[in-house]
Amino acid sequence: MEQLIANGETPEQAAFLCCVRQEIANGATQQEAEARCAPPEEQGSCVEDLIALGHSPEAALFLCCVREQVAQGATQQEALELCRPPDERGSCVEDLIALGKTPEEAQFLCCVRQEIAAGATEEEAVELCRPPDERSSCVDDYISSGKTPDEAAFLCCVDQQIAMGASPAEAVALCSPPNGDGSCVDDLIASGFTPAEALFLCCLEKQIAMGATPSEAVELCLPPDGDGACVEDYILLGKTPEEAVLLCCVDKQVAMGATPAEAQALCRPCEEASDPDRCCEEKLANGITDLTCEPPQESTPPSARNPLAEVVINEVAWAGTAASPAHEWIELFNPDDEPIPLTGWKLLFVERRIHGLFILEEVSLKEAIEARGFYLMERGTDQVVSDIEADLIYDVELRDSDMCLVLVDAAGLVQSSSNIPDCRDWFAGFRVGSIASAMERNHPVAPDVEPSWHDNDLQHRVGLDAHGDPINGTPQTTNSAPPGGGL
Repeated sequence: MEQLIANGETPEQAAFLCCVRQEIANGATQQEAEARCAPPEEQGSCVEDLIALGHSPEAALFLCCVREQVAQGATQQEALELCRPPDERGSCVEDLIALGKTPEEAQFLCCVRQEIAAGATEEEAVELCRPPDERSSCVDDYISSGKTPDEAAFLCCVDQQIAMGASPAEAVALCSPPNGDGSCVDDLIASGFTPAEALFLCCLEKQIAMGATPSEAVELCLPPDGDGACVEDYILLGKTPEEAVLLCCVDKQVAMGATPAEAQALCRPCEEASDPDRCCEEKLANGITDLTCEPPQESTPPSARNPLAEVVINEVAWAGTAASPAHEWIELFNPDDEPIPLTGWKLLFVERRIHGLFILEEVSLKEAIEARGFYLMERGTDQVVSDIEADLIYDVELRDSDMCLVLVDAAGLVQSSSNIPDCRDWFAGFRVGSIASAMERNHPVAPDVEPSWHDNDLQHRVGLDAHGDPINGTPQTTNSAPPGGGL
């Protein structure tokens, strides 16, 4: 504490920081530690209020932490990540990239968090994690850590190339010294390997030579996870979409244990196969993308809108409930003063693929939606919202991303949509551990764009889940108010 006071902290601040460190050392999360160490006059209000509303103590601590982070300037997604219990987090870097950070920003922020957790001050952590080319001397720093001058020069080159947007494999290839008559990559390409295979294998060779284990080398040299990110990265490097899909397929198959020749055979476009239809079926079964396997045209969702559209998709609980992530539900709303028959209407479950948007499933609606009334759809069972009877039971999963919904009337015209046109991450709603929030439309006339949707405010809640706990949503009633009250 004396050191903290010497560093400019007040005695009260120093006592608080020491208490937080001690609580974390004893196994508490950051938010639990801060809640326990706050002065008595600052404790309890937020947590006790939420517990009184029916939240568990753990959920109350989490939600109060989120509010505090948002009040300090964090976005809601950043606040959710900062307050998530450590054992529920995935990879720090992957999570921050998913929140919109660049790989370089994510690596820097995760490094800072790790250094602070290890006892460094924020200033020390920032300096330790600063990219090498921003320090006094990148080469000198690596030499002081035990690297030879040649190794230091190579590592600094790799750091700089990655900072400029290269993948680890590309950076290794760009920074490797000449090997025989040409570079490692050129030699392997001359031996029959594709550019992507050559990049990957040369990166492996260099990482192992620098002391990495084979598994560490594979992890360092693999292209970004997910075909979408991989394809986009290769396109940014100047490849055509067809070339990018092929290269990502080869990278993925090699990472799964196939030889380069086997991967090349698996990923070869089906239009070159003797039986293209069978080839496409096999690729689809194995999860391999092939741009030459054109999907049926009728699978494309309709775009023609009904100019007199009345029924809207009002609420989407894609994250499920506290009882189960699979307990999803969807609510429609009729703002008109007359009931509307739903015979012939369909709710289309649409997914994003490399080709674009395509219909995954169609759910036929039935009966009618009352004037200024709601229509509740529950997935799999009427116990999803256990105290409110569903108007329809359906059985289609709402994935956490790359999905959207389109409501069409009996004439096939679009009445409403949700998460269109991007059909990537849902515009609102979240799930952290057992805490799930529905995505609510700000107003029935609000367009289907991200600012028109919000999370349930966690105070105005209706309905009980399968375990009898309150649902963070408003099935069969008016949505909670959006932040700021806007459309």
